[in-house]
Amino acid sequence: MSEPAIVLRLREKARALRRRITLPEIDDARIREARTLLERDALAEVVWIERPAAHPRFGDAVQHFHRRLSHKGVSEAEARQMAADRVFFGAALVALGEADACVCGAATGFGMGVALGDFAATMLLAIVGGIVGAIAG
Repeated sequence: MSEPAIVLRLREKARALRRRITLPEIDDARIREARTLLERDALAEVVWIERPAAHPRFGDAVQHFHRRLSHKGVSEAEARQMAADRVFFGAALVALGEADACVCGAATGFGMGVALGDFAATMLLAIVGGIVGAIAG
């Protein structure tokens, strides 16, 4: 069965935009499958986060969390702990401009996460034909 024309158009738009998306829940087989499909179909550039502390932007993520949350009593050490979590780090990469969206919730229960601009709607609709089914599996 072929995909509806609207899904095909949205997939083409996603290919043309070639946005960066973080998928931080790398231990989930459905997320690994989603990565494979996104990359295979060239729908997005996947930012794969294995070890946040080893990422070149880790320090920037720590500072981001500390700046945003210090008024609530979050120390720099606590901000470092947050940044070490893949889901939080993925969200920080969006805030720092290193990614256009962070999709999470398949394994952690955070729900569809952070997104900027109209990319989230375009991407999520464009991937209805395969990725969402792989994630929801």
